[in-house]
Amino acid sequence: MTEAHSHEMEFEDQVGDEEFEEISGEEVDRIVESLEGLIESAESENIKTYLEDALNSIYYLVHDEDEEEDGAVNEFDDESEGPLSEAA
Repeated sequence: MTEAHSHEMEFEDQVGDEEFEEISGEEVDRIVESLEGLIESAESENIKTYLEDALNSIYYLVHDEDEEEDGAVNEFDDESEGPLSEAA
């Protein structure tokens, strides 16, 4: 078993034993706004992609994917498929 895989299993065991943290929508919105500013200022497409992934992961901690269908689409969802998929 690789060391990384071992750490993943340890993390999963710890998460299973602990209660989930409650995260406020206000905090998520504040962090998402900050990440949007970082994305706009980043020049590297790879860095933008990582930031967009983080933004989406954080956004969906408190927002349902159903909201996306109602018109509350994150402006960076479509961009993450653009330039990076061409480079790959």
